[in-house]
Amino acid sequence: MTCGCAGNIQQTNTPMSTSAHPADTSRIDSSVNQITPSVEIAQGIILQDSIIEQMNNITPWTYKYSEGHLSINAKVKINDRSFYILYEIADGVSSTDYVMTFVDNHYKDYEVVDQHHDQELSFSRYEYKTLRNSSGRNFIVVDYIESAADKNKVDENDEWFKEGFNFENVKIETDSTVVSLTVMNNGTIKRDTL
Repeated sequence: MTCGCAGNIQQTNTPMSTSAHPADTSRIDSSVNQITPSVEIAQGIILQDSIIEQMNNITPWTYKYSEGHLSINAKVKINDRSFYILYEIADGVSSTDYVMTFVDNHYKDYEVVDQHHDQELSFSRYEYKTLRNSSGRNFIVVDYIESAADKNKVDENDEWFKEGFNFENVKIETDSTVVSLTVMNNGTIKRDTL
């Protein structure tokens, strides 16, 4: 059955990961149209509508006042019962990349592998993640926290800069943590700080 989503789900010419599960005969049907206004799936990836529903329940891309965009980039087989999906959710203000695992077509685990937001310059902290490297089931992610070096320029109650100060005119400190994420055979994602 072909998708009857009136253009809301798009197949792209982006090549599918060579390790994706080619024998999966599931499908996306028109009920997805009721879940999200904007879904893009890389060419060759086939998913059941229930998988996309579960993804939206765990990491929503539709909100009460705004709509995001889901891009499914890869589906990779772990074993006969399990797979993971690499995908991005963007809403014009932020962009977040995830790895989400499924066992017997049911959600098992997920982690953020890359995340960037438009920065609010009057807030004294900025947090983001960057995917440094990925290979097979392993992902190296760097978590960053940027904050004001001089805490006297920050309101102690709510972490906003005091009047006259912002991220552009104060010294900023950057702290980072390198994390290894490994997708396990049982569908869980092991997280180790390096």
